[in-house]
Amino acid sequence: MEWYSEKVMNEYNIINKVVGDMLKEKYPNLVYFEIGKETFNELFNPDIQTYLPKLDITMCIDFSVMTDSSVGVLAIKYLNNIFGMVVTDSNIISGLGIYTDNFYLNKTQYCKGVIPYTVE
Repeated sequence: MEWYSEKVMNEYNIINKVVGDMLKEKYPNLVYFEIGKETFNELFNPDIQTYLPKLDITMCIDFSVMTDSSVGVLAIKYLNNIFGMVVTDSNIISGLGIYTDNFYLNKTQYCKGVIPYTVE
């Protein structure tokens, strides 16, 4: 994948790490978290005509020992808050916030071998 700029790539790495670390602190059973690189990069496409800022998010969570299921809602909340702080020169989320396009929770293609149970 080719990033639109090195700045976009660096911002992706910062946001992905900070949101992932914050979620793992609150939910120790979150084994894997990743924002989709392609969808993040596409937010900065200079040729985009119209858009609703959407991201793909992948999470692998061991629910066998976890009781709180609000991790997805908290992930979006953290993402919006951190994005606004890191991407200061952008109006991508002005008033709207960021939404998920695809939310991959415990999908086999991403989580097999990472957590005990996955879904298709």
